[in-house]
Amino acid sequence: MNSKLIRYGLTLVYTSLIVLLYFILYKKPLAGIDDANIYFVYVRNFFLGNGFVYHPTGEHVEGFTSMLWVLLITPLYYTGKYFELTVLIVNIALVSLIFLNGINFINRLTEQRSFFSVPAVLFILTLTLVPAYIDWSILTLMETGLWSFLLVMITLLLCKQEIEKRDLVWFSIYLALLVVTRPESI
Repeated sequence: MNSKLIRYGLTLVYTSLIVLLYFILYKKPLAGIDDANIYFVYVRNFFLGNGFVYHPTGEHVEGFTSMLWVLLITPLYYTGKYFELTVLIVNIALVSLIFLNGINFINRLTEQRSFFSVPAVLFILTLTLVPAYIDWSILTLMETGLWSFLLVMITLLLCKQEIEKRDLVWFSIYLALLVVTRPESI
């Protein structure tokens, strides 16, 4: 099996366990918070063909922060009663990619051979032990996991000593997605 896939699997399992721990400790229902619920109302109305409205008979206005997040999670509405769980899974996957790419970057810088090197473990433990990061990037069910992922990927590309043509393509894509993920990205 591909070692990259195994490493992503390990970070995915780690992230999932941490989210489960936080979920239990916080005694949170799986319903997101403030803005997530606004997103979900817009997603439902958009999915049902009412357009971008908060109320089906209301004005067509963009009353949410992230157009990309609405477009990304709208197809997940097909999952019905599992909609919020699928949004949670998307955020877990995105933060797992942050952990994976952060670990790989740190290991390259420190010339570590072990995937879970001491510097890499310190990196993920720091993010894990800061409750606000896991809470806001994953459990809120908002676009902050996506935004964080794009910021990290752009930063890691900019930190490369040699930027290849392929990196410039990804940089352009990530930057464009970042702008439509959150307005302050501009």
